[in-house]
Amino acid sequence: MNHDFIQKLTLIVQENLADEDFGPDQLVHKTGVSHSTLHRWLKQSMNKNISQFIRDIRLKKASELLLNEDLTISEVAYKVGFGSATYFNRCFHEQFGCSPGEFKKRELPIQTETSQTRKRKFSKKYIFVVAPVLLLSIILLFAIEKYNLLSNKSPLEKSIAVLPVNYLGDPQHKYLADGICEDIQNNLAKIKDLRVVDMNSVNLYQATQIPEEGIGEELKVGALLKITFQETETDIVLFVNLINADDGAILFSERYNSDQKQLFATQGDIALSIANVMDANITADERQRIEKIPTVSLTANDFYQRAREQQWKYWINEDQQALRNAKELYSRALEYDPNFAPIYTGMALLEWNQNVWKSNISENYLDSVLWLAEKALSIDKNNSDAYIIKAEYNRLKGFYDKALSEYNKAIQLNPNNWMAYFGMAQLYNFEDLSKTILYCHQAASRHKGVMLPTILRLLASSYSSTGFPEKAEHYRHEALNLDFDSALYLLNQETLEDIPTSIQLLEKALTFNSSNTVILQHLAIYYSFAGQNKQAFSYLNKYMNLNTTPADLTINAMHRIAYIYYQQEMKDSAAYFFKLQENSCLEAIESGRYYSNFLLYDLAGIYAFNGDKQNAYLWLSKFSELNKMPRWTVDLIKTDPLFETIRGEPDFKEIVARVETKYIAEHERVKVWLENNNIRLE
Repeated sequence: MNHDFIQKLTLIVQENLADEDFGPDQLVHKTGVSHSTLHRWLKQSMNKNISQFIRDIRLKKASELLLNEDLTISEVAYKVGFGSATYFNRCFHEQFGCSPGEFKKRELPIQTETSQTRKRKFSKKYIFVVAPVLLLSIILLFAIEKYNLLSNKSPLEKSIAVLPVNYLGDPQHKYLADGICEDIQNNLAKIKDLRVVDMNSVNLYQATQIPEEGIGEELKVGALLKITFQETETDIVLFVNLINADDGAILFSERYNSDQKQLFATQGDIALSIANVMDANITADERQRIEKIPTVSLTANDFYQRAREQQWKYWINEDQQALRNAKELYSRALEYDPNFAPIYTGMALLEWNQNVWKSNISENYLDSVLWLAEKALSIDKNNSDAYIIKAEYNRLKGFYDKALSEYNKAIQLNPNNWMAYFGMAQLYNFEDLSKTILYCHQAASRHKGVMLPTILRLLASSYSSTGFPEKAEHYRHEALNLDFDSALYLLNQETLEDIPTSIQLLEKALTFNSSNTVILQHLAIYYSFAGQNKQAFSYLNKYMNLNTTPADLTINAMHRIAYIYYQQEMKDSAAYFFKLQENSCLEAIESGRYYSNFLLYDLAGIYAFNGDKQNAYLWLSKFSELNKMPRWTVDLIKTDPLFETIRGEPDFKEIVARVETKYIAEHERVKVWLENNNIRLE
């Protein structure tokens, strides 16, 4: 391809820059050559596909607008044809190694400097220009690595997302089309050799104008499954297209005619055909689970699909009427088929959402949820969702080993269940942060929906706790770019290593969310650590006004509250909360709750402050015997005012040294683990 033709292509794109619908098909039409020919020419001459060629021109223009025009980030995004500011942020970061806002801040001062200053700073600017190129090279290298699933994809890797269904028919029956689409996705997710993005993530694109290649780029998948559902007088027609997410080529196209009786079998056939086209290995057990028909009752299935539609309305909008509708519809479905296992998991999830935030002090906390999950498994032992529900139940009840076992069963049956990976990441957060990092990556590669920022923040916390601050900051920024929650971003930057700076960060975070109880609690604690008792008490009052009962307080907040009260000479209140924390710690430690290891430390602090040195050293010694120490334990034990009475003693100094040594050993272990698993440090 010659230079003149490249210029012609560039001009065509530039002339249509603001048109967000202008994509590969439009460029092909204007050039008069075929899609495959243009794709091949661009690959040979520039190593880009058509979408990448267009996107690069858009981003180059965006960088110019950021430097030379007084426009917001969103205005720039729309001027260069990005229908989504979030997608623009992601693409820009990939291209230039920083967000649009950071790019603008870094580059603007350079334009106002004198020529002499520019000469002195040329090397720094040169580094900034070269850095994105290096970053892109690293990204390309990462694409073939084992665990860096979050940020990259290999060429047409075995990964897929099922797009929101294109429904042609009576709007009242769309629930059936959505249910079939979700069932096909669930069947594909049962195949270990495929990475399948969950429906929650894909449904975010239901009402957007982002082109298919943009969706594929955001979801980091090799292929997209597009299903058109059409109802006729006699049967249902499904038009199924498998699309290469990289260049838009059609990999598979088929029409399926089916009546409702054959729908489940048709869904299985579609999933198996798609897996074969993608060259995925399918085991005999996987095939058997895909081919299993969950019910033969058309009426039960109809009520079930209607219930799921109402359940989605409840989850999205917290619509209480939708909740009541879902319960009623599930009950009606059971009348027609009491052995339809997914009904019980659907009902369990409704119970979960209603009761999970209630006090967990009750002995029968969430027992109805457990019963429903067990009922589902008594009917179908291969129901992955039921194992997830049991795992979450055991995690909240504090039964670590049982939860881990249930998560593993869920993953064995559905290797693409992001909730299982994230649940395991949370469990290992108190045991082995390298596994938390691994399972966060696994969850993030399969879920790009509303929970992704939460996953990324746990990932950032894990990197911070193991001593990799640059990596932590990267994922904090990723989360910020997704949900724009500046309060959480600032909150997660705090550290006891630098209390004044942390207080500044938390104060700023509070301006974004003045009723955030975590920020208020942390501000009270940080001010108390800094000896600024008046400010600590002020924030404590605001925090306590939002937490009216002990059950509302976090598991390890009560002794901090007690200390602040003590500093205000409110001795009775201090004694009450110290005792409350002591009892809570002893109960959790005795029951073996998965987070109880770090309560050993809190218990020691209570005894040290109250002058019981024998018990203080007893529990501190047990704490120091833990195999792995995160970074925050080193900062905490060195600054914690509860240990002020014993801080100068040789025994305490020895324990501090032991804790720091174990943290350093853990940092080195995780560093080696990251290198061995090809997770590069930035």
